[in-house]
Amino acid sequence: MYEYGHFLVAVGITAAAVGLQTTILTEPDEFLALSPRLALAGGLAAFLLGATVGHWVMPHSLDRVVRWARLLVVALCLLLIPVGSSLAPPTFTWFFAILFAALFALEI
Repeated sequence: MYEYGHFLVAVGITAAAVGLQTTILTEPDEFLALSPRLALAGGLAAFLLGATVGHWVMPHSLDRVVRWARLLVVALCLLLIPVGSSLAPPTFTWFFAILFAALFALEI
């Protein structure tokens, strides 16, 4: 199970990087197509899910609140894929920045 978590982390980082690059190159007044939304949001969700699974299988590693908060962020990332079609690229990107900053603040 630990190895599968690392696979999701690697795939998630790669997909999120591709999605972020495409999002940055999109004009700010245009809407994002499905593929960059899927790459960015799905990549971040895969990364966070892989990191959570990797920590979950180790004994005494994650607090219960942190584990559920991470899974909630994964669900919000996946929910933003269809909803993000009506958002401008900077707004779509800032949503993830704020979401992950709040999660990291909770974990500290």
